[in-house]
Amino acid sequence: YKDTVHKIATRLQEAGIEVLIDQKVPYGADLVSFMNKEIRKCSKCLVFLTPKYKEKAEFTKGGVAYEGNIISKEIYKDQEKEVAFRPVIRDGDDITFIIEAKKAFEFVKTYMTKLSEEIKDEEAYPIMTGSGMKVSAGAGITFVHDKFPFDVAYDYAEQLCKSAKTKLKELSGDEKIPESTSCLDFQVIRSGMGDNIAEYREKRYRFRDNKDDGDIYSLEKRPYFFVDKGTAISGVYADFENLFAFVGESVENKNLARNKLKMLRNAYSEGVQAANDCYALIKSRDKGGVAGDDRTAFNENKVAEFFDVLDVMDFV
Repeated sequence: YKDTVHKIATRLQEAGIEVLIDQKVPYGADLVSFMNKEIRKCSKCLVFLTPKYKEKAEFTKGGVAYEGNIISKEIYKDQEKEVAFRPVIRDGDDITFIIEAKKAFEFVKTYMTKLSEEIKDEEAYPIMTGSGMKVSAGAGITFVHDKFPFDVAYDYAEQLCKSAKTKLKELSGDEKIPESTSCLDFQVIRSGMGDNIAEYREKRYRFRDNKDDGDIYSLEKRPYFFVDKGTAISGVYADFENLFAFVGESVENKNLARNKLKMLRNAYSEGVQAANDCYALIKSRDKGGVAGDDRTAFNENKVAEFFDVLDVMDFV
């Protein structure tokens, strides 16, 4: 992984960012002093972790344990401050980031955009560009509180990533989107969910308009795909992003009361009729509704139009 870290440091320097990397500390220098002083001077600190690093930090003494102790104290010292550390866990071709909830979507979007640009670089990636290899990325975001067990959050994120890739395989197999499309799924982790997100969603996010023989409705459009606007699929990330921005601006400008959004979110969980009645009430007082257009609570495919945004609005 050292080569990867060195390449990232080089890219940052090329972008005009001053970079200090521990690989450049002279042999025989006082590493404890370096870790104690230099880490605290940085405005941002990328910490590249591996499973072996985690093991050393938890069960041994010395440089890694000392470094880990500094990082932990700085992260949890003041929860009101913006955390300067960005832990990056690398294992195989998977990368895990621990980041503030409000920055999660923007980070994933930036990552996916940069990836799509990078893989076109024939000089940097001659094998991929020369062979016509289909390269994409799948992302899983779990929204959890800061004391939530990391291993559980990581497992949820893996499930979400798999969910997105499975849907990608289905849509690309039907030739609705390219195989090289990147994708994203996300979930707010709440108490009592159990350890299987798919089972939780089947139980809580799907229901019939009648108890036994009605049409099946779904609350979530997830996963989302980084494709052009207007692509004829349900989960276009740009549509989700635009709706999220509109809702945020409406609340900020007091065009749409936040308590009405929470009321609609609760109504969605009560069933089709409750959601339709609640949205009709919102539209009667504000003709633009949640989206500023003529959308209804559920679209023609019997999928909730607004639930995904309402589900995460308290976090981002």
